[in-house]
Amino acid sequence: MVRAPAKSCPALFRLFGDAEASMIAAFLQMRVFDKLTWLVDYYFDPDEADGNVPAAAMLREQRKEKLSPLETEAARIVTMSSDRGQFALDGLVRSKLATERKREFEGQRDALARSLWAYLKQPMLFEAAENTLHLRLYRRYDRHYQTFMVEPAEDGGTDVESSALRTLLEDLSARLDRGNGYEVDRFAIPPDGDEPAQVMYLVVHPEPPTSVRELHDDGQRTTMYFRPPGEIMIVHTPSTGRVHVRAGTRKLRHDAAESFIRTVLEQEPSQQPVDFQAYDIARFFGGFDLEIPDLEDVSILRAQVIRADISIGNLASRLSVSTPLDEDIGQLISDQPGLDRIFRDALAIRFVEIAVQYRRVGVDGERTLDFTVTDRNTTSLHSLDDPFERVLGHRLLRYWGILRDGRAPTPRESMAVLPALLALWNLGSDRISGSWLFERGVDVKTLLDLGFLVPAGWEGRVANVVEIAEQRAPGM
Repeated sequence: MVRAPAKSCPALFRLFGDAEASMIAAFLQMRVFDKLTWLVDYYFDPDEADGNVPAAAMLREQRKEKLSPLETEAARIVTMSSDRGQFALDGLVRSKLATERKREFEGQRDALARSLWAYLKQPMLFEAAENTLHLRLYRRYDRHYQTFMVEPAEDGGTDVESSALRTLLEDLSARLDRGNGYEVDRFAIPPDGDEPAQVMYLVVHPEPPTSVRELHDDGQRTTMYFRPPGEIMIVHTPSTGRVHVRAGTRKLRHDAAESFIRTVLEQEPSQQPVDFQAYDIARFFGGFDLEIPDLEDVSILRAQVIRADISIGNLASRLSVSTPLDEDIGQLISDQPGLDRIFRDALAIRFVEIAVQYRRVGVDGERTLDFTVTDRNTTSLHSLDDPFERVLGHRLLRYWGILRDGRAPTPRESMAVLPALLALWNLGSDRISGSWLFERGVDVKTLLDLGFLVPAGWEGRVANVVEIAEQRAPGM
């Protein structure tokens, strides 16, 4: 049995504790749980429950492994009840549902109820909201997304004829050659802080046939062949001309982007490198002081590095120093005998945590923004719920020179980097070590500035690693 359900099955525990009995009863009878024959024993009539949820007894009576399918689905519902999840859901509900359905959604008693309602009543819209949330958290990671450029829409228009969507599906069907079963749905995503309005297209396509082995309760084993659905998510930002594509393989992302740009947008894919963002924490080798900027809409009271991790001797050995916000980490390092020299001679700065005290114009009270930046080109800013703080954090990183934005190469730079790009292209690898680049005299700084290479941290004990960005060489 689950001895501590609040810890072992937290999402299911919250669902049983906070959701309405009628919705829980409907949740248990979803088709996704049809194979869970034992679940029938926990079905109940909500009209006879008197506010109680008899099914909650399963948390005491069943093993955690047995409850895992329910916990997985409950976790999806709880995630979408967060502030960012509700923002995504609300925007899609307003743009997609009829007035009566909108009122039904808005009439739910709290965020969890609205999330559960969408899961039960509007599963496609719920999945679209999940994709919206995923996009804004993870689109900077090339393993999930690839970005393409088209001409921005001057009027920001997003109208698309249904015939264009049919043409898109016909073109993808011809490219993939996997039979019938293609569908596309279109969703308008409202602006969110620094994120402009976008349009999301969810394309369902057939994957190649596959099989699965199933073990029945009586010990019998069977093989079932089926054709699983695949999903391509295409997000177009009309105001910037960016097209973000998420799909299972790089080739599929390229095919989907090319098909979408030509059939729906009626343009040709751009040959220019796509803008990128890179976080460079190597600047802290020169000290941990952070200058206070003068901003119009917010007053920065204090900005401090409160934690720094470095590699010493070899990359497997790490040293971490942390302080509270009211202390100076640079002064602390200088005051400890030998520590200042250790930081100067460090192989790499691996991780920094920054705390910023600020007061927002028109808002009472002080607030603290706390975020991290790593040598793997990642930051925790993307996971913040408050869009104002996400924007503020990136503004500060740009001001301090930690965040660098990519740019298009000049003709001289294009000619200078072309031999290196051809060598990287022939290599056929997503990642390359710094030593490989150094031995061949590659101008790493220029390739980083232009976005052809992105820092990817360190591997092993001695090698720094960069990722090769998924974009074309200029003129190719």
